[in-house]
This record gives sequence, structure tokens and C-alpha cells, in this order.
Amino acid sequence: MSDARAVFDVTGPHAADVIAKLAPVDAAALPANALRRTRMAQTAAAFWRIDGGFRVIGFRSTADYLSLILTNAATPGSQLAPR
Repeated sequence: MSDARAVFDVTGPHAADVIAKLAPVDAAALPANALRRTRMAQTAAAFWRIDGGFRVIGFRSTADYLSLILTNAATPGSQLAPR
């Protein structure tokens, strides 16, 4: 990996929900050894499973934005609406 990327770990019992709020994918259905490229809100990103959650990678130029949207999506009270 190079300094051109920013890496974030999203862990905990609601990690898949955090990813689901930002990307049009079913993170809970991601196979153990798979990587998924997608968009998180308005920026390119990729993620894969780690122990207890997911690792998210994006461009360093969008690191502040990724940090903000991941933090907001993980904040209590920002749950997904029931289906």
C-alpha cells in the first residue's frame, strides 16, 4: 500500500449497518475473502472483512470526507429506517 490511500476500520456489532448506510451493497453478505469496490456517499472506496467488522480504503485526498461520513453513519441515532 502507498501513501495515496487512507484506511479506516469499521468494527462492532453494527459495522455492516454503517457500510450499508453509505454504499449500495449488502456488506453482511460479503464473503470472507472478498473485496468490494464501490462508492461511499460521493467518493470511490473499497472494503473487505476483518475480525469484528470491515476495513475501508479510499483515496487520501478524500480521507477527511470518508472519516466524516463513517463517523456520522456510526453515530447512535443514525439507524437505518425499518424495511
